[in-house]
Amino acid sequence: MGINDCGSTLNDGAGSSPERFEKIYQMMLDEVLQQNPETRIVLCEPFVMPVGARKEDFASWKKLIELLQEKTRAVAEKNRAAFVQTRQLI
Repeated sequence: MGINDCGSTLNDGAGSSPERFEKIYQMMLDEVLQQNPETRIVLCEPFVMPVGARKEDFASWKKLIELLQEKTRAVAEKNRAAFVQTRQLI
């Protein structure tokens, strides 16, 4: 989850708002935890690099992906999941 939603939003106008992204992410985790409450969850912050087609409009990508990063962190905190901050890795 993350970069595909960002691309769909910017390229097709068919992606999710950051709020809807967070809601859907939480619904997915709820379903997983309902099936197996002992599941250990690790969420990785979505990220994007300024390469290829993204290079031309990277400011738009960066602005949206930062919102999705915030939502991912919020979902991780709410679910006491491990959170990998990818911005520090690239």
